[in-house]
Amino acid sequence: MTDGMQATVRTGWRLAASRRAEGAVATLDLPVSTYVGPAALGLDGRGDHHLLLPVDDDHAVVEDGRSAHVRVDTRLLVVDGRRRRFVDVVCHRPDLFEVFDEMVVALLQGIGETPSGVGEVVERVLQQWRELLRPSAGILGERELRGLIGELLVLELLADAGLVGAVERVWTGPDRAPHDFTLGRRRRVEVKTVGVRGSMVKIHGLDQLHPSRDRDLVLALVRLEPAADGRSLPDVVDTLQTLVGDRVGLRRQLAKAGYAETDADRYRDRRYVQSNLYAWSVGVDFPRLDVDSFKTVVPDEVAGVEYELDLAGLTPYAATDRAAGQLICTGSVQ
Repeated sequence: MTDGMQATVRTGWRLAASRRAEGAVATLDLPVSTYVGPAALGLDGRGDHHLLLPVDDDHAVVEDGRSAHVRVDTRLLVVDGRRRRFVDVVCHRPDLFEVFDEMVVALLQGIGETPSGVGEVVERVLQQWRELLRPSAGILGERELRGLIGELLVLELLADAGLVGAVERVWTGPDRAPHDFTLGRRRRVEVKTVGVRGSMVKIHGLDQLHPSRDRDLVLALVRLEPAADGRSLPDVVDTLQTLVGDRVGLRRQLAKAGYAETDADRYRDRRYVQSNLYAWSVGVDFPRLDVDSFKTVVPDEVAGVEYELDLAGLTPYAATDRAAGQLICTGSVQ
């Protein structure tokens, strides 16, 4: 079964990719069934790989968030126009997809032997593969850590203002979206984090600072300063878990961003205070590169654009601290 199933799984991702549609999970049934129906591969809009194992409404909830980039949740999905319940095993890291494929084969083999034991099979196989699924890079580096804390501090602001329902709809940065936060149809927020003296930020792509007539775009700059009495990443996460109702969505986004709860103790000695918060409404006069920087269209040969923007000269014109929070949350300063 193993060799043939590996080929089926690897071919299946390509077939699922050909069926992708915006806002939907493309699925492909597999020749292995649980007691409810066929297992399926799923490919979401972000490109994450899912193994979907159907269960009925009476099946116990199966969850596991201990691995950094492979998670298990029980969720409802609409497949072929019908709401169905699945145990969803998802891998967020492209560099782990090959290892994840092998884990998927092991899961399918276990389900084939025990179709009614979905929860037990998932728990057993995930435990066997947990260490192999840990990324070799280990914990977040300094730049990545500060960047994540900066985004979470903005998420705190939004949660305090009652603007966070489903976390994954609001905090879109971990999904590789152009902007870190999506607030309804009308507003986007991009967050950059620097050290105590920093002002240079990296802009990814021509869409990140591209103003649009049908939405408002806010650029936020979080300045973090190391401090023994400051907050660590786990401290910020703990606060957010009390502020947001959607803890499952929060855990999913944290995993995509590279944070595993099992590594919390490894981050506790790195603490920061927010010394400044700046925010700008990005309009046509804001310095940037975007699609309008080209006389005609962006040449097909330009596969990607990344540039640095020095915000030092713009800080006198920024909303700061409390006013910056108002601009982020409401799109204006009263």
